[in-house]
Amino acid sequence: VGLGASVGVGTVLHPGVALYAHVRVGERCIVHAGTVIGSDGYGFEPAPPAGWTKVPQCGTVVVEDDVELGANVTIDRARFGATRIGRGVKVDNLVHIAHNVVVGEHALLVAQVGVSGSTRIGPWAILGGKAGIAGHLDIGQGARVGAASASAFWLAAPAAVDTRKLAWAAAKKGVIVEHGEQFFLGGNAPANFMRLGFNAIEADRIDPGVGILADVMDRL
Repeated sequence: VGLGASVGVGTVLHPGVALYAHVRVGERCIVHAGTVIGSDGYGFEPAPPAGWTKVPQCGTVVVEDDVELGANVTIDRARFGATRIGRGVKVDNLVHIAHNVVVGEHALLVAQVGVSGSTRIGPWAILGGKAGIAGHLDIGQGARVGAASASAFWLAAPAAVDTRKLAWAAAKKGVIVEHGEQFFLGGNAPANFMRLGFNAIEADRIDPGVGILADVMDRL
């Protein structure tokens, strides 16, 4: 436990956990073996011809109350401010959370998820195993990201879903939304879910198939 780090009442740290200086872990948390909280965020500036110059990571990590972190989770300290894990979040083994990420309350991050820097995960969102989330994105409240998905777009979560509008949004941006309905981008979605894998296809190549996709989604 590093200089100035704090651990709340009732929190359990299993063997091999490392808390870097000045990080904060709340009450009633469980941190499993090998997890590292507060290592430097991954930041380098090009300095040719010598190589790369390390960007100082001057922030911290805040883990709020009632969080469980699996084995060998890594949470990087922020460049400025705090990387924040909200109350009640549950993180599986081998998950990486980069600098300045904010994970909303009660979100679930399943094994081998990787979240790039400055992304915000909404409350109650679920990220399936091996999902990869690019940096500086917003993943909406309650959004579901399928296993082995790769998301490079904002994922909204509107209160009401019009499947035809959603089909067009998916075709244009790779959007997945949830509020009573779940849409997966990539991965091995269950048979009762529609997989939306358009994020790597140019919009003008998708137009002819949008109507067909909308009909299929309406039937689902």
